Amino acid sequence: MDNRRTLIAVIDKDRGIGELYSLELSDRGYEVVAASNVESAEEFVARSKPDLVLLDPYAASEYRWDILAEIRGRNVELPILICLPFRMAPDDRHVRDADGCIVKSSDVSGLVSKVQSLLATKVPGRVPVRGERGEIVRENLYHRHDAQRPG
Repeated sequence: MDNRRTLIAVIDKDRGIGELYSLELSDRGYEVVAASNVESAEEFVARSKPDLVLLDPYAASEYRWDILAEIRGRNVELPILICLPFRMAPDDRHVRDADGCIVKSSDVSGLVSKVQSLLATKVPGRVPVRGERGEIVRENLYHRHDAQRPG
């Protein structure tokens, strides 16, 4: 069995949140990479090639939902979990564009539960992820996109 750790990208301008999530998820066996520059989130995702993204799209005093759209547009099968300091309606169009939305908290049990749930919808199997020179740099799990979001 492949014991490669699942890679989770945490993108949040608040470095404290990034550190908290990184520590908690690492303790549970996940590999975590974090970035605090929300404006370059799409580049960060393209470079790190994660299995799941935790994203707070707040940057420069406004919510940059276009960043969520950019990541989703280039990574249709990649699970994206929005992490916000407030609750959003489940039928909000931004929540529908992601695979879920959680409220930030120092109690990460809800986050961990949602991460596990999203990763559980991944279909067993691997898809090669190629680097800039075409070399295989890692293998990501297939994501069962239609199980989480309305078609």
